[in-house]
Amino acid sequence: MTPLLVIIHYIVPISCLASALILGGWPERCAAVTMLVGGLASALIAVNTWTALEVGLFCIDVAALVALWSVALMSDRFWPYYVTAFQLLTVYGHVQAILFNDPLPWSYGMLSNYASIPMFVILGLASAFGWQQRTIERAAK
Repeated sequence: MTPLLVIIHYIVPISCLASALILGGWPERCAAVTMLVGGLASALIAVNTWTALEVGLFCIDVAALVALWSVALMSDRFWPYYVTAFQLLTVYGHVQAILFNDPLPWSYGMLSNYASIPMFVILGLASAFGWQQRTIERAAK
């Protein structure tokens, strides 16, 4: 694995989750816990042949979609809708495997794996901006 891929796959998600758990408000923390639990569960049960529907990953991704959608509906912020949209894109990858008996393994695997990178970046930026806004509001009081 090249150093750039190591940064993308490990350092970016870990730093974004850490910033959301430390700096974020309740929406960032709920989304971070959802993404963390979903990622760990996916790593534990995944077979990752990508030649047929990955039923376990599909169930985890649908559960994460419902959780993120709940955060988006209860939050007064707009960023959860972007994260939910990327999660929906991942679920659509599974739907493609359901509709077509022989999904393209590279497209199915890439969509399931790489749609999460923008989700982590959005979560990290949202937690940083939310923390900055809360700090400014506290200083103004």
